[in-house]
Amino acid sequence: MTSTYTSNQGIEKPATGDQSGTWGGTVNTNMDIIDRAISGVGALTLTGSTTTLTTTDGTLTDGMYRVLVLGDGGDLGSDNTLTISPNDQDKAYLVYNNLTADRNAIFTQGTGANATVANGATAWIYADGAGSGAAVRVAMLSTEISDQDGDTKIQVEEGGDDDDTIRFDIAGAEDFTMAVHRVRGGCRTCYSRCIRDQRQFRRSGDIRSLGRWRGMERLMEQGVGIFQFDVGNHRR
Repeated sequence: MTSTYTSNQGIEKPATGDQSGTWGGTVNTNMDIIDRAISGVGALTLTGSTTTLTTTDGTLTDGMYRVLVLGDGGDLGSDNTLTISPNDQDKAYLVYNNLTADRNAIFTQGTGANATVANGATAWIYADGAGSGAAVRVAMLSTEISDQDGDTKIQVEEGGDDDDTIRFDIAGAEDFTMAVHRVRGGCRTCYSRCIRDQRQFRRSGDIRSLGRWRGMERLMEQGVGIFQFDVGNHRR
């Protein structure tokens, strides 16, 4: 009789009565596959723009690792798309993108959604193994909190450039940022600041609030819509 294999990690299941006197090798390989699937860390050196992450039945292969550390031998020249193969296996990976030159790692399995792990980020991703229409999704990302469709989010790192800036995106556009002693924002934040200064002037007669209020109004009338507030320059 012929061996069969588990659906997602390709662990061999010998048929009854098979491999008499030789099954020890199969058991050892299966134990290695299980060990890799539970806590194995694979350091993968990527080249070019595409990579195939394969799981082969009964054989230790890169697609069986639990953790993937992605590196390269120098700038790839583009993002790298990693195809999870075969497309009918469920997979879950913890991925660290350690590529150079701010290159993204894009995971795909079929014609469904792809999952992008930005340079410098660590993410849990999963593939649904749905065949030709399979999708890969990000379950958790170390550098951002986002909504369901990903267009509204808070990012503590963008592109792996370590610029120590927190970015707030709303409805697909960066709305404002925070850095050391500095908040910088767009029209909606300008409006809020303008209203605050207007109220402060009317309440206390503070001439500085009047100047900020009128200045912000002029900027918004001109369509500039940008404000910058240096926290470190203000004192109570």
